[in-house]
Amino acid sequence: MQISRLGSNQIELKTRQGVVVADSQLRIGTVTIDGPGEYDVAGIAIQGLLGEGQTIYVLGMEDVRLCLVPEKPQRFNQALIEQMGSIDIAIVPVVGADTLADTVTLINDLEPNLVIPMGDSKAVEEFAKHSGVTSEPVTALKVTKSTLSPDERQTVILK
Repeated sequence: MQISRLGSNQIELKTRQGVVVADSQLRIGTVTIDGPGEYDVAGIAIQGLLGEGQTIYVLGMEDVRLCLVPEKPQRFNQALIEQMGSIDIAIVPVVGADTLADTVTLINDLEPNLVIPMGDSKAVEEFAKHSGVTSEPVTALKVTKSTLSPDERQTVILK
């Protein structure tokens, strides 16, 4: 899978099955998903779960489970975390300095192997500094199940 940033809150996931464009909704080809439910589009398993005023998406593709929290960080209750299951990659929103603690809590709740923060450049830079990220931003990230470290959490900034 290749992950690229299209805009401050828009991401593209290229997989063997197809291309997913994600922001507050998911678009796979001509299909748009913008709410809770269970879907299977082009071999991509999608769970839309109702969060606090937004739909949280969990996608299963290429043996990887990815969670997309599109608009604002929030705290998940235990039932929602259990519904999501194990998460390999978390794409989380970074809104500003006042929500950094919520974003960190969200990441700790999900326990992903890989974190990709999304938001405007200034907010993402602040998050990276707060989280101790020292690697340079990348244009695109290629990920497979075998490249995800089970022992340590990695954070990658997309430019």
